[in-house]
Amino acid sequence: MRNLKNMQKFANAYPDFEIVQPLSAQLSWMHHILILDKFKDEKTRLWYILKTIEQGWSYRVLQHQIDLQIHKQLGTLPNNFENYFPALVCCFVETKTTQ
Repeated sequence: MRNLKNMQKFANAYPDFEIVQPLSAQLSWMHHILILDKFKDEKTRLWYILKTIEQGWSYRVLQHQIDLQIHKQLGTLPNNFENYFPALVCCFVETKTTQ
């Protein structure tokens, strides 16, 4: 029964399946359920979906990032690091998550 409720929650959160399908196919069902359970805000959910795909976060890493509220910490100051130092930004985020 719980899985049916999760499916309904997923369908309601992402009504435009054609746009969401390529992103949703890259994450496990458990990733999606975790994001849906934690965030009502579509913008925040999408941020975590994209970061999880970009960084290759496992379920546990995603859970840790959510607990840290990393979406509030990353990108709070304007910068262009990703344009000039994409490898360093990637390594910094990975290092920060493992500590």
